[in-house]
Parts: sequence; structure tokens; C-alpha cells
Amino acid sequence: MEYKQSFYNFIFENNGNFYIYNTLSTAIAELDKDTYESFTCNNANKIQNKEIKNSLIEEGFLVPHNADEKLYYKHFFDNLRFGVGAKVFSLIIVPTYDCNLRCPYC
Repeated sequence: MEYKQSFYNFIFENNGNFYIYNTLSTAIAELDKDTYESFTCNNANKIQNKEIKNSLIEEGFLVPHNADEKLYYKHFFDNLRFGVGAKVFSLIIVPTYDCNLRCPYC
């Protein structure tokens, strides 16, 4: 089966280490140089190591070539909005280090 990179992948290098992050699955992985080069050249099908390739597929970094990822996201979003979890209200506050939580609207 042919695979392609996920639309939601961010590939980056930091201090000689190579990483990939998928915003849809929230998975992050460290890549070896060969795999990193395959991703940056958009040649996901040239990844030789089957164990690495299967892990990348399982975590959502690689998707089937004919996959409509925007439909996956819409399904995920609609499930959050209208699914069983929709009855639970959750709020995540991520203040900066300068925040003292004393604003009148907080």
C-alpha cells in the first residue's frame, strides 16, 4: 500500500536531532537521519525499516495515499462537539510565566 506524509506533520531539527510532531494525533517521535531525509524529500515510501514504518503509520505520521485527512479532522471535531464527551465542559488555561492570574476577567 502507498503511504504519504500526514498533512498535520511538523518536521524539525534541534541540536543535530531530528523530530516529527503530528498535531492531529499529538504524537512526537525522534527520527534517524535517513528517515528524516525521506520525510523532508516527501519520499515516505522509501523508508526501508519496516518496524519504523509501521510505527509511523500507527502514530499517524504516515497515512494511506488516498486518505482524506480533513474528513478525519472533521469527524474528530464533530465527535468532540456532539459525542458523549460533549456533556463535559473542560477548560485549559496556559498562562505565561508573567501571569499572576489577577486580571478582572480571570
